[in-house]
Amino acid sequence: GHAGLWPPSGAINVHLGNNPRIHETLAIRPGLPWEELVAAPVRATGVNDPWRSARWFDQRTRAFVADQPGAALANLGRKALHLVSARELPRNIDPYLLRPWSPPLSGLLWKAGPWGFPTGLLLPMALAGLVVAGRRLPAPLLLAAAVYALGLVLVFTSARYRAPLWPLA
Repeated sequence: GHAGLWPPSGAINVHLGNNPRIHETLAIRPGLPWEELVAAPVRATGVNDPWRSARWFDQRTRAFVADQPGAALANLGRKALHLVSARELPRNIDPYLLRPWSPPLSGLLWKAGPWGFPTGLLLPMALAGLVVAGRRLPAPLLLAAAVYALGLVLVFTSARYRAPLWPLA
């Protein structure tokens, strides 16, 4: 009964990265704070419907962008910096926390000061590859990477959402 580009949970994800309290909302992890955020539209409207909740989050996001365009642009800038951060940015799953119990993660994911592997190595190599290869790179590859990166910046950036960029890089 509903046609859309994403599921109703897409609206809450857009809201998480596009609101006046972005640092607070992106720090929410599974548990009571997350449940309270998800229940906010139901408390406000009295209706427990995922599409109604999606509209509620959409309205708040649109109001933030309309009322505070400077803050919204600043958030986009911060999220663009997160995209090119050398370290993995945890969301509800922290890949660094799992390293001691995973031999592959122990070798593939580590950090030293502000520098992290694999992103700290892959990102400079991908940029160097862009410069060296230039126009020889297939346009669909560049377009796929650019569209995906733009989508992350418009919503929010974290390790698990950024990971699909690395095979493209």
